[in-house]
Amino acid sequence: FRNPYLSLTPTDFWNRWHITLSTWLRDYVFFPLRRGLLRAHWPQWLTDSVPPLVTMFISGLWHGAGLPFVVWGVAYGVLIVIYQALGMGGAWKPTNKLTQFLAWLVMFGFISVLFGIFRAPSMEWVISVVISGNWFGSMDYKAVALVTLSMTLFFAAPLVIKLLMDRHLRPNSLWHDIYYVAATIAMLAYLNSASPDFIYFQF
Repeated sequence: FRNPYLSLTPTDFWNRWHITLSTWLRDYVFFPLRRGLLRAHWPQWLTDSVPPLVTMFISGLWHGAGLPFVVWGVAYGVLIVIYQALGMGGAWKPTNKLTQFLAWLVMFGFISVLFGIFRAPSMEWVISVVISGNWFGSMDYKAVALVTLSMTLFFAAPLVIKLLMDRHLRPNSLWHDIYYVAATIAMLAYLNSASPDFIYFQF
């Protein structure tokens, strides 16, 4: 993994997310399929669309046999096709900071929504949430959302601090040592807290 949540496009996300799997899918599924379609003289739009859709479908199956995993994978395939059609494929780069921020914001929204599907117990559950979910919620829902946001910011802060230190401080700066000491103390303090297994422990 290489900072996947900083991705600007779906292709960028899959170049950063689970790099070993992404590289294998690219080399043994995407490129061979694309070359085969080119040799068969398929229409250009099919040559551009079928390989990412099939590749992401297989990626979804790799993560799990349930329908939510498949929908999650195919959705990324659809996004890749759409982004490519808009000229925002793998070689696309933003022209300025504002474009970069907006591209990140949109892509992070897609990532967040699709991970909701990824972790859903079933597609029936997803559909019920979309159709009948209480989108505005009561005060209880707002309180839970505020607590969740606060916890997210709290646990994300060390990662943001480390990123800023790596960008703006010398590698031998004393602040790096202080950071690692503080991080070690924090990990020891939370060592006995209960937490679910990382999802890839299931595979």
